[in-house]
Amino acid sequence: MTIYELECFVALAHHLNFTNAAAFMNVTQPAFSRHIVFIEKELNVSLFFRNKRAVYLTAAGEAFLAEAKNILEHYHDGLSKALQAEKGKIGSIKIGILKEQFNDLLSKSIKVFKESYPNIEIEINEYTSSSMILALKNHEIDIGFTISAGISAIDDIIWKSNMVFEQAVALPWDHPLAGRDQINVKDLEDEMFIFLDSDGYAPVNDMAYQICTENHFNPRIAKRASSISGLMTLVECGTGISIVPYHFKNQFHHRVHFIKLTGHSCTVERIFAWRKNNSNPCLPLFISKVIMDSPSIEQ
Repeated sequence: MTIYELECFVALAHHLNFTNAAAFMNVTQPAFSRHIVFIEKELNVSLFFRNKRAVYLTAAGEAFLAEAKNILEHYHDGLSKALQAEKGKIGSIKIGILKEQFNDLLSKSIKVFKESYPNIEIEINEYTSSSMILALKNHEIDIGFTISAGISAIDDIIWKSNMVFEQAVALPWDHPLAGRDQINVKDLEDEMFIFLDSDGYAPVNDMAYQICTENHFNPRIAKRASSISGLMTLVECGTGISIVPYHFKNQFHHRVHFIKLTGHSCTVERIFAWRKNNSNPCLPLFISKVIMDSPSIEQ
């Protein structure tokens, strides 16, 4: 028994007229009648009583009608979901974000996306900038909200910038340089630095090293922190200073002083990154709705 034959049965149960039901199904009456006879033979029951004046459902027909409608409803629902899944309108997308960094753009973007595609589930996981690269390479996430340092030169990853981060110096409130409007990198040559754990934050550390070596000195490291919050605590306690993106001020301005850094040519961008060969059909919808439509944001 085919889906089409079930539809013929339901059509006849509705019209109770072979001519009208056949016209509704866009088939000749003899062909339509053969479909009904085939169903009755397969089930070995009479579904309809018919004579020259009337057609109506038998008790077996009444019982089978409810099931036939359920079968057709499930079939068409499943077909619709399969087509939507193929187009990416049903499914899931895995997103990576940087640890300890609130991203207002991400929260707004996901809200917009969910309004357009409510049937796509979104899974969000935290990573360091280094582990984010591995997660993209290993297909653990579909897209990452991360920074350009360490990722922009990888051939099989596509990325789009949405903000250029200015670099800043994080200082204790009582530091002699804390009253300045800006600080030149050369003024930091004799300072003790706090760096992040090199294993988890290698690209961030590399940027700080690059800024220092561009000005012909190697930073003296007083301590390494395992997290951004821990780094800020060490700076706050006067253990040393740190070169960080200026936007950290949004989260930690109450704990340390942030002053924009000059005298260097290094830049870090906040980016969306994804693999070229990602086959998740939900990803192009996310890219189109969230990324391509989102303007670059000036710091």
